[in-house]
Amino acid sequence: MASIYRFKALLNLYIMKRRQKMRISCSGCGKKAKKIDQLGLCSECGGMITVHYDLERMRDKPKESFFHGTGVWRYCSLLPLSSTDSPVSLGEGGTSLLRSQRLGEILGMSKLHLKNETTNPTGSFVDRGTTIEMTHARDLGYRSIACALSGNLSASVAAYAARAGMSSEALLLPSIDLAKLYQIVAYGAKISQVKNQTEAERKLIAMGEEVHCITSQSPFFLEGIKTTGIEMLEQMNWHPPDRIIVSIGSGAHLMMIWKAMKELEEIGLINASRVKMTGVQMTGCAPIVEALGKKKQASRDENSVHLAREIAIHHPHMTERVIEAIKDSGGTAIAVEEREIIDAVQLLARAEGIFAEPAAAATIAGLKNLLEERTVERNERVICVITGTGLKEPVTSARALRRFAGSRKTAIKMEKRIEMLDLGETKESILHLLKAKDDYGYGIWKGLKQEENIQISVVSVYQHISELEAADLVRKDRIESSPKRRNRVLYSLTPRGKRYLASRTDIEK
Repeated sequence: MASIYRFKALLNLYIMKRRQKMRISCSGCGKKAKKIDQLGLCSECGGMITVHYDLERMRDKPKESFFHGTGVWRYCSLLPLSSTDSPVSLGEGGTSLLRSQRLGEILGMSKLHLKNETTNPTGSFVDRGTTIEMTHARDLGYRSIACALSGNLSASVAAYAARAGMSSEALLLPSIDLAKLYQIVAYGAKISQVKNQTEAERKLIAMGEEVHCITSQSPFFLEGIKTTGIEMLEQMNWHPPDRIIVSIGSGAHLMMIWKAMKELEEIGLINASRVKMTGVQMTGCAPIVEALGKKKQASRDENSVHLAREIAIHHPHMTERVIEAIKDSGGTAIAVEEREIIDAVQLLARAEGIFAEPAAAATIAGLKNLLEERTVERNERVICVITGTGLKEPVTSARALRRFAGSRKTAIKMEKRIEMLDLGETKESILHLLKAKDDYGYGIWKGLKQEENIQISVVSVYQHISELEAADLVRKDRIESSPKRRNRVLYSLTPRGKRYLASRTDIEK
């Protein structure tokens, strides 16, 4: 109970301290937000929290007086915290806005720009939000942090928690990209497995008020990622582009860049009326595209998504506000195929030297399609936001490998290296169990424990399975109902997995 009173007292003090600069209200009930719940929402009605600033007071000031310093904290005039608060920082922000040369020529565009967020400390734009939210949590006296689902957010939170000397926990799906998992482990976060978004949110709420939870809806986090928009406009000397293209997962980034545009307009720095906000999603998982009246597309199961998982969100919390931003700006949204995303990763890397994760390169795939359907004119001034580095999600499918290698012969040689890897005792034991029968994750865990005397957690088993899938040694074979009427995924060996076991048997002989 003491922690609840401490939370309320500190938050009220915090708001009072800055009441001349901002106010925090709920977009649902319209009331001043006196308390924020574990999901970053209004504790009264569950509505989204919005931060408002006294922009009228800033209008008459020279623009040179607004911004000081470097990185994200340079823009504290439009943030809920000040850089004098000794921020929890790793040097986020200050990323390059590059005038595209070769890619622009390939696409027939002379005014294409790339906002390269891959150079943030953990390789993703989310660091901009994490530094603000983590500083806020520290100021409130928290020592434990938690987040869920997003690999990029979990890695960022784990890194900044380590920087602040806090403990952190990440609630993750078994399908998390391995490179992001390795990041999270390296930063020392506790990892727990969840089945879906509903379970993750339930567990965050159950953690209680001793733990500060960071989600893509957390208001201080949102204000931090807004700085992508402020920074790119300053880099363009306050001359807005015709269009900003952003990948849509939760929708937070696009929504907050538009908020930045409107705030900059209100203080007299830009005219935001010409900026068209444009979102990109994946075919089969494009709720924003469908909500805007585009053709409805067949939905895909979450387990079938292998690339760009960060934007494969079926029910974004911010759907209404993202749609509002797109409509208000006269923009649009488009869905692209996985194959087009793979091509875009390669095109961006080879044309501009930027290695982006698939979710980030989706903006290039979206731009190509919009040019082909003439929604975007080739003389438009366009910024594509590249949100995260490709090192976070190496493209490992055989199809992508062959495209990257450039020839089937080279690709086959590389694939054979995967076949002959020494996988280690646990992975080989999993393959042997699946050779005997197809099985699901929990069954494999029991088999390892009972037959192989290998004592590991269920979460670790799923990570091993994920790595075996990435190497095309194991695949999801089918979904069946268990006696408890719960659907479960059965795994089986691929032809490559069978060849691997046969090659190991020959070696042992």
